[in-house]
Amino acid sequence: MMVRNPIGSGKEIGFLKGTKDEKTECFFKPFIQHLDGGEQEAWALEQRGVLLREIPYFMKGLSIDETLVLCDEAEDLDAKLIKLIGTRLGDDSAVVFSGDYNQAENEYLNNNGLLLAIEKLKGNPLVGVVILDEDVRSAASKVFAEL
Repeated sequence: MMVRNPIGSGKEIGFLKGTKDEKTECFFKPFIQHLDGGEQEAWALEQRGVLLREIPYFMKGLSIDETLVLCDEAEDLDAKLIKLIGTRLGDDSAVVFSGDYNQAENEYLNNNGLLLAIEKLKGNPLVGVVILDEDVRSAASKVFAEL
C-alpha cells in the first residue's frame, strides 16, 4: 500500500473535478516512477489487488492485514496522522515512514509527527529507525537542500 498525504508545495490550484483517484493520482508519481514498468506496472498491480493507493483522510476505520505500507513524505504528517496510519496495522503488516523532516511544509514545521515518532518510539523492539545523513538524489540536489 502506498500512502501519501496530499500536500503540495507552492500555491494551491483549487478545486479539482473527478474521482478521489483522479484527484490524488499525481501524488503517487514518486512511487510509480520507481517501478520498472511505470504506470503500466502500477495499473497491472492494482488490477490484481497487489498494490493499493491511499491518503490518510480515507484511512480511518481501516484494518490493514498482510500488507507492507509505504508512507512517503511523512514529514508532512502531524502526530495524529502518524498515529492514525500506525494504528491501522493488522496481522502480518508493517509500515515504513519515509521523509526528510527538514522539508516539512507549513504547519508540520512545528508539529512534526515524524520527528515525534522517532523520539517516542526509539528503543521499542518493534520499531527500527534509519536516518540517512546524505542526499542521494544528485550533487545539484545537495546544493539546493542547503539553502
